[in-house]
Amino acid sequence: MILFFVSKNNKSYWQNKKPYQGYWQQDVAYKINANINERTRIIDATQELTYWNNSPDTLKFVYFHLYQNAFTKGSYLEELHKVNHKTIKKYGKYQEQGLGTIVQNLKVNGQTAKIQIDNTLMRVDLPYPLAPNDSIVFDMNFKTFFDYGQFRRRMAVYDSYGFPHFNGVHWYPRISVYDIKKGWDTDQHLNKELYGDYGVFDVKLTFASNYIVEATGALQNENEVLPSELREKLDVKNFAKNHGMKNQALSFLMIATNKNLALYSKQCSRFCIHRRPFIPHR
Repeated sequence: MILFFVSKNNKSYWQNKKPYQGYWQQDVAYKINANINERTRIIDATQELTYWNNSPDTLKFVYFHLYQNAFTKGSYLEELHKVNHKTIKKYGKYQEQGLGTIVQNLKVNGQTAKIQIDNTLMRVDLPYPLAPNDSIVFDMNFKTFFDYGQFRRRMAVYDSYGFPHFNGVHWYPRISVYDIKKGWDTDQHLNKELYGDYGVFDVKLTFASNYIVEATGALQNENEVLPSELREKLDVKNFAKNHGMKNQALSFLMIATNKNLALYSKQCSRFCIHRRPFIPHR
């Protein structure tokens, strides 16, 4: 599927409809396997990123955005709040500890690489230069922490009807854009709009089976995680007419400890998650 995305057979691929002669942009393909623990509120994941250098430049280093580090104590965003005479009166326990996104065991084509982190930016020095028209693979482990707190943020956990709900936005290390106008995008995240490369996302999510998940992309294993019997029970008509399916739906959903969701998205610049508990109709 990735090869199709970057081929002449894909009419939507940028190389098949350049806006002007000499235009280029980078290609990315993310493969993420993530476990979301609703008790600890931690995403524990592995990420493989294939990065194509379509620029005329040889790259000796790259940058990643670690957006969730903006919402921790001591961040540049906190300093901006102070300058604007705004006070963050409450931090979550992870925010207080400076825990946003942590990257571990980063390798470039199997080789250990030096990294430097400045709040929401991570620089990775490549073990060897990445030439034009060549590609490279980044492998890493990462943890991202959901938290309560006063920061206005898109990635959040909140309680509703006595259950935790999760919004997962910008939750993975995302490579910075290297473009034709200004090179690397090295802006710190200060809670404004974001800039990302379009590419492919192949994502597997593991989460508690009593949650309903909305996410970017097309579901690849519908028969496994949303069989027809469950799909019928979740249909809104059952709740509107109150067919007395409360116990059936709940017991069916609680059979397994976890569910593994496989999703695929192409020509997309980011991957988002929304998880909410399945609450039977009363």
